[in-house]
Amino acid sequence: MKIISNLFKTAIREAFGEAADDCDPSIQPAARAEYGDYQANFAMRLAKKLQKKPVDIANAVIAKLNHPAIFKSLEASGPGFINIFLTNEFLAQQLQPLVNNSRLGIEKEANAETVVVDYANANVAKEMHVGHIRSIVIGDAIVRILEFLGHPVIRQSHLGDWGTQFGMLIEYLIETGAEKQRHTVSDLDPLYKKSKERFDADPVFADKARARVVA
Repeated sequence: MKIISNLFKTAIREAFGEAADDCDPSIQPAARAEYGDYQANFAMRLAKKLQKKPVDIANAVIAKLNHPAIFKSLEASGPGFINIFLTNEFLAQQLQPLVNNSRLGIEKEANAETVVVDYANANVAKEMHVGHIRSIVIGDAIVRILEFLGHPVIRQSHLGDWGTQFGMLIEYLIETGAEKQRHTVSDLDPLYKKSKERFDADPVFADKARARVVA
């Protein structure tokens, strides 16, 4: 992209001189394959400044872009777009260094900063569903991107509450004999609700539940 943009800047300057020195070629990936690999739309903006038709500006710049090893074809279209078709050889040349580079040509940030990312983790008291996983994946992806760019990252995850409510559940399982059975996390949910009712109604049970947590 930078190579193409620089070539266009030079061509614009050659075609229109100092009047177009500050013109940004505005090279963007083409919206559709039939429009090429990239498109440039600077001609429409420059037309107002130069008092020329956008399509004439586009054709004038195309005439200065004599780089057959890079451009398979260049064509003015619509109100002044330039459709850019690149040669396969040039594309292969640009891709080859990326194939041999584990960083894909992406440089590390020169001014790296320590970043704290607080994101979801498994709640030890609940079954995970796709919503939990989505949040975890997004958080982990953000961390990995920042680390790849060279930023030291502190991962902060809240593991979920595991205080008094676990004491309530443990004491309830022991008192009811349910501890001797195998339970899934889903099984524990109604048992937890019953333990909470008992905790609120029975001070003795509440004290035992608290003791289970700190024992």
